[in-house]
Amino acid sequence: MKVLVTGATGFIGSHLCRFFKEKGMKVYGATHKDIDLLSKKKVLKYISEISPDYVINLAAQSLIVPSWQYPEKTLQTNIFSTLYLLEGIVKAKS
Repeated sequence: MKVLVTGATGFIGSHLCRFFKEKGMKVYGATHKDIDLLSKKKVLKYISEISPDYVINLAAQSLIVPSWQYPEKTLQTNIFSTLYLLEGIVKAKS
């Protein structure tokens, strides 16, 4: 089984990746350094290439102060990245 975990370097993501590895799963831990989740083209390509069985999306801008300072960027990060992941999953499984 292959699992893609976005936000893999965060507190929950890092523990989840370790848990999945201990269970013998192939883990793709995606961070902002690995893939730009705001690039629809790159996300669709990445999902297509690895064809994960499971996707756990933990990538987000979750800090309160930056979310108020940069609301548009926060919405892009939290909404569009999720949308692109979902579109990638649908496209890869069809």
